[in-house]
Amino acid sequence: MKKIVIVTLILILSIGLVGCNRLSKEDSEHSDKADTQEEHSTEENKSSDDQDISLEPDTKIPDHVFEKTSVRHIQISEKTIKKDIETYINIDKKINDTINTYKMKLYSNQKLSNTEANKLKKLVQLENENDTNFAQYIQSNQMPNNEYVIYTDKISRYISTANRIEQKSLEISLKSDDDTSIFNDIEQVNKDQDIVNDREKQDIANFLEDKNIKTETFNEDSNHIDID
Repeated sequence: MKKIVIVTLILILSIGLVGCNRLSKEDSEHSDKADTQEEHSTEENKSSDDQDISLEPDTKIPDHVFEKTSVRHIQISEKTIKKDIETYINIDKKINDTINTYKMKLYSNQKLSNTEANKLKKLVQLENENDTNFAQYIQSNQMPNNEYVIYTDKISRYISTANRIEQKSLEISLKSDDDTSIFNDIEQVNKDQDIVNDREKQDIANFLEDKNIKTETFNEDSNHIDID
C-alpha cells in the first residue's frame, strides 16, 4: 500500500503538474469506478485494491517500431518527414496503450504472471527503441527547413521524456517499501517537468495542426498525453 501511495503522489505532483497525466487520469478513472461499485453494493465492502483486474483482450505486443535507422546523411522531404512524425507518434501510442493495461493491474496491488511480466518488459524495450530510433533518424539527416529541425526535436524530447517519467514511476511501484532510492527516483521525475508541460504540448499540437499531421496523441480529444 505504501508503494501505491508513493506512486500516486508522484503522479499528482509530477505528471499532473507538468501536463503529462496519462497514468494519473487512469488511476482517477479506476477510483471513480470503484466508488460507484461500492455505492451499489450491499453485500460487501471491498476496496478496489482487493478486486481482480482482468487484462483487456488486446494485449498483443506491437510487431514493429520506427525503423529508419539505416537512412543517414540525406535531405528529407517535407512529405516524408510528416509521414515519419505521424508514424513515430502513433507507434508510441499503440505501445503505451498496451503497457497501460499491465500498469493498471500493478497499480491495483496485483502481481503479474511471468508471461505478463515478460510482455511488459518487452513493451518497455520497444518503447525505448522507438524513441531512440526516431531521435537518431532526425539527428542523422537534413530536415526540409529549420522549423522541422526545431519541432522534430521538440516532439522527440517530449515523448521520450514522458515515457521516461512513466517508466520511472513503474520502477518505483516495484521497489520495496523501505528502498531509500525511491526518493532519488522522485527527484529525477521532477527534473523532467521542464520538458513535459502543457505549454510545450500545446506548442507541438499547434505545429502538427498547422502541418496537417494527424495523430491521436496530440489530438484534443486524446487521453494519451493529456494536459488537463
